[in-house]
Amino acid sequence: MLKLLENFQKLINSNLTMSGEDGKWMNQILSRSSCRQIAGLLLTIAALMISFPFLNQKGAKTSQQLDNICQQIIKKDAVINQAQLQQLQFKEGVKKAVIREILGYPYCLLPKAAIRASTIAESEVYQSSENYRLIVAYENDQYIGYGIEGDSSAQYQPRRKQIEVEKVWGIEASEVIAGQRGIGGLGDISLEYEGSVKAPVAGVVDSEFVLVTDSDLIAGTRDCVIFFSPQLPAYLLKICGLTERYLGPVDSDSPIGKTDGSLHLSLLSFRKDASQTSKWIYVSPSSKLIEQLER
Repeated sequence: MLKLLENFQKLINSNLTMSGEDGKWMNQILSRSSCRQIAGLLLTIAALMISFPFLNQKGAKTSQQLDNICQQIIKKDAVINQAQLQQLQFKEGVKKAVIREILGYPYCLLPKAAIRASTIAESEVYQSSENYRLIVAYENDQYIGYGIEGDSSAQYQPRRKQIEVEKVWGIEASEVIAGQRGIGGLGDISLEYEGSVKAPVAGVVDSEFVLVTDSDLIAGTRDCVIFFSPQLPAYLLKICGLTERYLGPVDSDSPIGKTDGSLHLSLLSFRKDASQTSKWIYVSPSSKLIEQLER
């Protein structure tokens, strides 16, 4: 193909300087414009041929990105649909075997993670026929929730989030009392720390949120953010004490914000309370999770 293009270019540059009778009929058949048209067509074909390997590389790159977060591939052709996803609603607390009956075997397993104290979380990844990834999480062999990656409808949109919290004490962190805002409370871990706070996994940092209890509405303040990720289904981090905040989607190890000496953390988990109503409940974060934030 390259040799053919080279020959045509030489033909165009020669200005078709043939002489005599041969030159006349050759000029009639291969005029300057027709040569250029043919050469242009060949260039287009060559460009398409060259682009095919890159298109294949793009597809391979997408698969590679999926494989990069996997600890072990289980079933490469595992695909779920929207109907199966809808069956996960209100299934929190059931055994892993029940979810496997609905979804089948996953595409791959993620590395085990310590999110809350004294508990190991296991996550499984499913590929979807609608071009997104479903991440299903378990603790103690019980289903706790799912997250979605790659779904265009789930992209970050900066709008106020209402977080219904199970209130188990009188005063919440961030409440204003006698004109002074509380910077910590039961459920928070306060640390002496100065520097960048980093995302433990890829996720989203948001500042527009309000905690809703049975009797109060507590809005997020200018030094607080919430962090959530499809890779941490059923969990939410509230981080306060930040002098700078970096909002929107972030990659793993990217800064969430900066603090000048004090950091206040809360970990919430979406679970059923005593009345079997699903709410965000304060739980103790693992030391491993805190280390990932400060690394």
